[in-house]
Amino acid sequence: TESDFAVTIEELLTLFGWRWIHSRPARTLDGWRTALSGAPGWPDYFCVQSGKIVVIELKSDDGELEPEQYFWLCDLVEAGLDCYLFQPKDEIEMMVEVLR
Repeated sequence: TESDFAVTIEELLTLFGWRWIHSRPARTLDGWRTALSGAPGWPDYFCVQSGKIVVIELKSDDGELEPEQYFWLCDLVEAGLDCYLFQPKDEIEMMVEVLR
């Protein structure tokens, strides 16, 4: 699942010394919600290490970006940030290379 995959990513981020933040959704009477204000679609992980910023969106193997998520990633790339979409089917070596 995406939540199981998130544990792996968090372990890699911690192992390689990244400072990172991830806002976790909570279940409400209206479904799943993440307590953030502003434009919807903010990426899952914002990570900083030694002057480098990496932004990561996670999806399950059959998950797809919502339009709002896509536009956030495009705008962040245009602003000069390194942004990635990681899925469990991706090669772990590629993720390690990005985060090392």
